[in-house]
Amino acid sequence: MFTIYFHKKAPLYEQIYSHIVQEIQEGRIQSQEKLPSQRSLAQHLGVGLNTVKLAYEQLLLEGYIVSKERSGFYVDLLMADRLKGQKKEREIEIPEKISYKWDFSYHAIDKDRLPLWVMEKSMGKSMEKAVFSKGKEKGGTWSLRKELAHYLARRRGLEVNPRNILITSGYGESLFLLLSVLKHPIFSTENPGYTKTLKIIQSFTEEIHSIPLDKYGFSVADLEQTNSNVAVVTPNHQFPTGMVMGIRRRQRLLEWARKKEDRYIIEDDYDGDFSYSSKPIPPLKGMDIDDRVIFSGTFSQSIGPFVGISYIVLPEILRKRFENMYIPILGASPLLEYFLEEFLSSGDFDRHVNRMNNLYRKKNEKIRKLLREKVDFEILGQEMGLHFLLRVHSFFGNPLEIEEQGKKKGIKIESLHRYEKDGKRLQDFIIGFGGIPLEKMEEAVKDLEELFP
Repeated sequence: MFTIYFHKKAPLYEQIYSHIVQEIQEGRIQSQEKLPSQRSLAQHLGVGLNTVKLAYEQLLLEGYIVSKERSGFYVDLLMADRLKGQKKEREIEIPEKISYKWDFSYHAIDKDRLPLWVMEKSMGKSMEKAVFSKGKEKGGTWSLRKELAHYLARRRGLEVNPRNILITSGYGESLFLLLSVLKHPIFSTENPGYTKTLKIIQSFTEEIHSIPLDKYGFSVADLEQTNSNVAVVTPNHQFPTGMVMGIRRRQRLLEWARKKEDRYIIEDDYDGDFSYSSKPIPPLKGMDIDDRVIFSGTFSQSIGPFVGISYIVLPEILRKRFENMYIPILGASPLLEYFLEEFLSSGDFDRHVNRMNNLYRKKNEKIRKLLREKVDFEILGQEMGLHFLLRVHSFFGNPLEIEEQGKKKGIKIESLHRYEKDGKRLQDFIIGFGGIPLEKMEEAVKDLEELFP
C-alpha cells in the first residue's frame, strides 16, 4: 500500500492518478502487479470511495491498468523502457546562460543608446496598420519595400525598383529563398568567412568551394578555377578580416559573373551603416551594369537583432522567377514590417544611425588608441563597421584556449581561427567594440590585455 501526501493545488483524484502513473513509470509498481482495492485504498488514504473510483477510471481509460472480474485491478502488460521516455520533458536541461562583464563579439551593439521612446512611437503607429492589414504579402509589405528603395538611394547610393526588393525574417531565410530561385547553384564562399553562410548552404549541397583571401581580398583568380556559378562576398567590410575589396578586384569579379548565364554574386552588406574615416564606400551593386549582383542587407546592427527583418534585392530575371514560384517561407512579422516602415519614413532611423555613427566612431578611436599602446598588438581592417582584427605577435598557442580563458574571466572574445579552414592565422582575434561602454573602454581593454601575458 502506498501513501500520498496531498496538496491543495489539484483535486484529490488527480493526485492519486498522477501518483500511480509515476509509480508505474519509475518501476516501483511493476507490469501485471495488482493494485489495492478501491475501498481499502480509500480507507488507507482517508478519502472518499468516489475519489479513488475517479482515479482508477482515468487509469483504465488511458490503459495503465485493466480490470479482471472478481479479481481486482492490475497494471497492464506495459514496456517499462517506453514508459520512462515520458519523463524526458521534465528532465530537459536548460543551457546555462553566461553573463559576460565585457562583450567583444562582432555583433554586440550599444543597446543602452537605442531611442526607445521614438521606437515606441513608431510601434504604436504601426499597430493599427497591422491590425487592419490583409495579411502577409508575397515578398513583403509593399509600402516597406518602397521605403527600403528610398533608404538604399539615400544611404547606399543604389537606385532599385521596390518590386525587386524581397523582405525576409533574417539572413538565413534570405539564403533559403535564393537557393530556391537560383538554377543548380554551386557556391563559392570566402575563407575566412561567415560560418553561418557556409552551414546554411551545406544543408542543401556539399558542392561548395572555399576561396582564399589575398592582400586585395577575395581571390577571383581562385574563383575562376572552379565550376561555381554563385559567389558570396562581403566586399565593403569583409567578415571577419575587415578588408575592403578594391575597385580593380570588383571589376574582375563582375566580369566573372558576366561571362556566363546564371552566374551571380551575393553581396552581403551586413554592417554598411557605419563608417568612420571617410564617407561610406559604394556597394558592389552600384557597379553592376549587367544585373548580376544580389544585394543582401539587414538592420540587426543598426537597430538590433530583435527587429527580425532582412531584405534582398533581386536581379530582374530572378525577380520574375520568384513571382512565378510558390516558395513556403515564413517571412517577417507584418507588425515589425510596418514598424520599420514608420521608423524609416519618419526620419527617426537616419537620426538614430547618425548618432550611433558618432558614438561608434569615438569607441573605435579610443579602443584602437588603447590597443596600439602595447607593442605586441597590431590592428588590421578598415575603420568601419563594429569590429576589427587584433593580431597578437607574442601569442603562439591555441586561440580557442584564449576564448575559454576569457569565458572564465567574463570576457567574450572570438578568434579568427573559428572562421577559417586552413588554420594559418592563429594570432588574429576579432574585436567588436559596439557593446563596450565608452566610459569603461579603458578598464575593458586592460582586462582584455591580461588574456595575452
